Amino acid sequence: METIVHEGWALESRVPSLVENLEKLSTRAKKLGCPAITWEVTDETKRSEERDDITGLVVRVSYYRLVKVSGAAPVYNGWHLVAVIDHIKEDGTNLFRVVPGEELPEHYRKTPQHCDHCGHSRYRKTTIVVRHEDGTYKQLGSACVKDFLGHPKPESFLWQAEWPSIFEGMFNEGGGHREWEGYDLKTFMTVTAAVVREFGWLSRGKANESGGYATADIVNGNVADLIGGRKMDVTLLPEDEVMADKTINFINSMPQDNLSDYEYNLKASFELNMVIPRYEGIVASGLNYFMRKNDLLEKKEWKNSVHVGTVGDKITVKVKVLNIYWFETQFGSCGVHKFLDNNGNIFIWKTGHHGLVPDDEIVLKGTIKEHNEYKEKKQTVLTRCKVLEKE
Repeated sequence: METIVHEGWALESRVPSLVENLEKLSTRAKKLGCPAITWEVTDETKRSEERDDITGLVVRVSYYRLVKVSGAAPVYNGWHLVAVIDHIKEDGTNLFRVVPGEELPEHYRKTPQHCDHCGHSRYRKTTIVVRHEDGTYKQLGSACVKDFLGHPKPESFLWQAEWPSIFEGMFNEGGGHREWEGYDLKTFMTVTAAVVREFGWLSRGKANESGGYATADIVNGNVADLIGGRKMDVTLLPEDEVMADKTINFINSMPQDNLSDYEYNLKASFELNMVIPRYEGIVASGLNYFMRKNDLLEKKEWKNSVHVGTVGDKITVKVKVLNIYWFETQFGSCGVHKFLDNNGNIFIWKTGHHGLVPDDEIVLKGTIKEHNEYKEKKQTVLTRCKVLEKE
């Protein structure tokens, strides 16, 4: 018995549904009395990438797995099925589906709706072409298959020839266009590092409480801008790529034992090597986790911060911009500016002023609005500020 082997690359996320469809195909084969259809989901994979034209960064990726399907070739009494011809126009315009491993003689491309067995030329939607082992070809109407071949179940013989095209269709469920499963992990983490460097880290929980934007959402928006060729809110620096690599290596090297639920899910999400929408939040949090575990979140000079002056006092201080976190209010954009003076004291100023960026060194004049603490660090909150000098 001859065997037809069909190979195809299935999108990793679709492998389970592909196997389910193959199981249904196999069940139908049994009902029609056809030989069994078998398949193998191999370990061979490949990666497809889309790069940004300007930066050269990989922005979107998909992973595919090689799947092999085997089934008996439709052969009966020495006759091999070669092709199924669909007669789409009466002028002889045809579409045809050739059985893998067979060759259809060229003259059948324009063959009329004729049957070599009964000799009649009449309206037919389809005919089939068979080849004998001696090299003879015959074109048959579907109603004559049983009489000509003597096949007890001509419908099974015909359907057996269809399964390669059915299988091919399973790989083209996306309509023939390239589909992307998610963002490239390294690019996503590089953008995350840039966002955290410029705006700081804000979880979705804290964002809901404060009315701001979560870091993961800001990252997602910037990656979307990168893919769409639009200007991002952040500038990617070499140090961001270094931080991304360190984070990925750190999380991938975490031992499997003694992990919390969060750590287990974090490690599993990184092992995908891409970022799909439902896991954007936990993947972005990986940078914050890495920095916290390696004591990179809090600079040592922050730890000695004390409250400066008295509420209501007007002060002038020389400070450095640590980071700025922007969020939207009913009155427009507002940036939470965090500053550090030479004594390690933290100052906060909420304003819509857009003239500052991290690492700017300025002389700031303002009124002390309040003293508070955030994550056990004392902060002096200023209002009605004015930038007197900018280095």
